[in-house]
Amino acid sequence: MKMNNYVVLAVLVVLAIPLSYVLWEGSITGQVIAVPSGSGCCAVSCTITEEDECPDDKYFDQEFCRDVPQCNVGCCIDGEDYCYPNYVKDICDDEGGEFIGGRECNELRECLIAPPAPADQDGYLFTDYDGVLAVQALPLAAKKGSEFTIVATLFEEQPFVRVEVLKDGFVENVSVFDTGDAPDIHEDDQQYGGTWDSSSLPILTDFTNMTLQTYVNGIKKGLNSTFLVTPGDCVPFLPYYATNESRPSILVSKKPDNPNLLPEENIGFLVQFLNHHGRLDNFNLFYYDTDGVNINSHNQNQLCPFPFQEGDLIIQFDKDEEHCSQNGEVATTYTQFEHNSKPLRENFTLDFCDYIKTPLSVQREILDGAIAPVITIHQPANGTTLTNETLNYK
Repeated sequence: MKMNNYVVLAVLVVLAIPLSYVLWEGSITGQVIAVPSGSGCCAVSCTITEEDECPDDKYFDQEFCRDVPQCNVGCCIDGEDYCYPNYVKDICDDEGGEFIGGRECNELRECLIAPPAPADQDGYLFTDYDGVLAVQALPLAAKKGSEFTIVATLFEEQPFVRVEVLKDGFVENVSVFDTGDAPDIHEDDQQYGGTWDSSSLPILTDFTNMTLQTYVNGIKKGLNSTFLVTPGDCVPFLPYYATNESRPSILVSKKPDNPNLLPEENIGFLVQFLNHHGRLDNFNLFYYDTDGVNINSHNQNQLCPFPFQEGDLIIQFDKDEEHCSQNGEVATTYTQFEHNSKPLRENFTLDFCDYIKTPLSVQREILDGAIAPVITIHQPANGTTLTNETLNYK
């Protein structure tokens, strides 16, 4: 018997939908996807089930789960303001939560704020104090005369916001705005930005902690925060700095004639080196913010508002240095380095160069260790001669 139309059933596995059926009709090019009668999406598990296997109020006949709103996945905020990612809408609704579809919890401001005490306050980016989530200066530390960007993060939009910069009787007000104009980045995102010029500070003789305090509509709000201003080019690299004199110091700088080097960026190689050896929290880190200076035993104690001691280290980056050389506390190395295989001893700062490798030194090591090939040249037949017998394997 000849059949003009036929049905083929196929099983597809698609995310949370274990079964669906594909219907082909001989006269149609392409596919028409359908759920057969008597089956549908059950919002309890968001899978295709038979009708009698699902509660009536959770069953959607001949519907794919991807088309059922109750099976949307998003962020669920419960009655205590805790946020739960990758939550199904039906479960969130049943538990009395607020469901926000198509969004990750870490994209929602209310999920970055710790719920009110006595709820657990740990693990959140912000804590709400009188509507102020945070206030900070960027960078976290810089020398006197630098411009700092002041950012106040609020829970909701406010018409008038300012930040006081304070230290021992010194007070300056910085107006901050949420207009999207520099230094503010995005309009109406509740992050208010402004600029403060530290040139107005009196003469400094040491690293100085400055305090930031937010005022909203003329009223003091939120917790304060601090940042550092230094008297000269020696700048602590936060957060790897603490006023703990028992911790040895490492200063990163650059030699002259290295115009494209930024010590505050190249210090990242040192951070990776110390972190690899589990020693990152054992040192105070600094960078020398200048165009470059030849540092030696005669001028090293003029760099920072403290003397360097035995066990401290000064690293100078130099593009012309192939590997590394050290004289006293001063080591000069290529602009990039990483740890080698040698175990790190306790007082490694005394022979720092023994524990690192640079791209140029690795290349040189490979070439120096290469074995020269033995090449035998046989004179070609029929009187043919070679015009060039020079070979160089390097």
